[in-house]
Amino acid sequence: MGTLSVLLLALIAAIFGAVFTTMMTRTMQEKQALADAYGIVNATLIVDPIRCKDCTDPLFLIDRLKEGAGVSFRDEKVLQSGTEEASALIDKYKIKKIPAMILTADVAAYPLFQNTAIGSMESDGAFVLRDVPLPYFDLTRERVVRGDATLIMITSASCRDCYDVENHEKILATFGVQIAARKKVDIASVEGKKLIRQYGITKVPTILLSPEANDYAQLAKIWAQVGTIAPDGWYVFNKFQELGPVVYNDLALRKIIRPALPQGAVPK
Repeated sequence: MGTLSVLLLALIAAIFGAVFTTMMTRTMQEKQALADAYGIVNATLIVDPIRCKDCTDPLFLIDRLKEGAGVSFRDEKVLQSGTEEASALIDKYKIKKIPAMILTADVAAYPLFQNTAIGSMESDGAFVLRDVPLPYFDLTRERVVRGDATLIMITSASCRDCYDVENHEKILATFGVQIAARKKVDIASVEGKKLIRQYGITKVPTILLSPEANDYAQLAKIWAQVGTIAPDGWYVFNKFQELGPVVYNDLALRKIIRPALPQGAVPK
């Protein structure tokens, strides 16, 4: 299994929304059994409806925890960003994104939170959500982060059997990447030639993803395994070995690469 396939499977268990949408809704008896076994949790939510009216509703996340993970809550306190209590919690836990969700120590007993990449267990036992779903308000940059990325697919008309560059967009979707604009550019065009020079592209088809890609923490963490980030912040896919046996145009060698395949296999 290639690195991308492994990452894809791991991501399903890591991204907050995917964790919950893949869980089956539990019966009332199962939920009560979980509460008896693991305890009841208090939640503190910090929101900023003035600076981020359309940010993710943390109460929706709480509902998913109840329905998908069977977490039982005693209290759900909502604080406005900027209040004394909210500011104290933001400082204490070094919170960088709003909305914020802080859960009391009992949540650590629930299986979902024993091995999770979406938040941190603090020294006092509290769980703090770190991988906040988009859109959110970035307290460091003082702006709303929406993650609206632009995708440029660079193609080669001379390679009719090259792999389907649109497969990249399907993979990006599993990371939650929102594509606000997309276009295809052929290497023979003026724009294509410019992009080839600017980003040092030697193999096509490939993709360029705008700097908004950095808003997606999970994607940013693994990108070095599949590509590079240019000085202007654009993400460049260039590690073709991660695609497996695919047909592509090697611009440096000036020829189409068609890998040898096992009998009966077809290129991707």
